[in-house]
Amino acid sequence: METLKIFAKSWEDYELIDAGGGRKLERWGNVITIRPELQAYFKSGKPFLEWYEMAHWEFITEKSGKTYWSRLKKTAPDKWQIKYRRLTVNIEIGSQKNIGVFPEQNINWEYIDENIKQGSKFLNLFAYTGIASLIARKNDCETFHVDSSKPIISKARENMESCNLLNIKWVLDDALKFVERENKR
Repeated sequence: METLKIFAKSWEDYELIDAGGGRKLERWGNVITIRPELQAYFKSGKPFLEWYEMAHWEFITEKSGKTYWSRLKKTAPDKWQIKYRRLTVNIEIGSQKNIGVFPEQNINWEYIDENIKQGSKFLNLFAYTGIASLIARKNDCETFHVDSSKPIISKARENMESCNLLNIKWVLDDALKFVERENKR
């Protein structure tokens, strides 16, 4: 049976290879991961045995609730980079099932990239590792990146540096509180 491969439009470094059985098989550059996915309640296109032959990493949730990444191939890197349009994005295996990039946001990133006006101001709330911020800055916009996590802002800054960009304005704050204060000003 041939499996349908789903690529995000204009993003060669990401591919949803398969999904089913509460999990998804994804390719990030040359690295393949298996991650939980509640919406994948259907049967996978490929047998899980094939998934394990392909995958480098699997995110595990034990019955006790403990979660961790399991290395499936000795050559699996802990950190690597992928490309998104004209950007370089850092990927890292950490303690959570997400790896710092949310491919479902691709449609929003494309919209920003294709519609933002050079020289405008861009506010990215709940900005996480900042692909939207990178796109805005790459388009020469004054960019404000707001997130409440210092480690996440550090990762976003690493992404900025990997893209050879400068001058994103980092705001370590709760996004809603930030907006309320700014609205009062």
